[in-house]
Amino acid sequence: MLNYSGNNKHCEAVAKHYCALFNNSDVSAIISNDAEVGSSDQAKSLAEFYWFVLDETAKERPKINQLSDSEIAYAVERLFHLIGGYLDRAGYGEIWEQVCDDA
Repeated sequence: MLNYSGNNKHCEAVAKHYCALFNNSDVSAIISNDAEVGSSDQAKSLAEFYWFVLDETAKERPKINQLSDSEIAYAVERLFHLIGGYLDRAGYGEIWEQVCDDA
């Protein structure tokens, strides 16, 4: 499960905001902690989701739960570590690395 506590407290709001735009039910369930990554396809989709979030925040200044621009930028940075660490612990670290290399 993704840990949204501590330094990751704004990550959940940012991730959920972009899940609606990414439109992938598996990723939405993982982000909401309703499901775990269970396949390499899901792992790849979750990794690709991070880069989608990064691209989208570069294009626009989103309005997410009254978060400041700096809070959103920090949450996106934390999402990199949160998702990458989660995929590594789940045994999909190589997929994360490949998607990062291709981004």
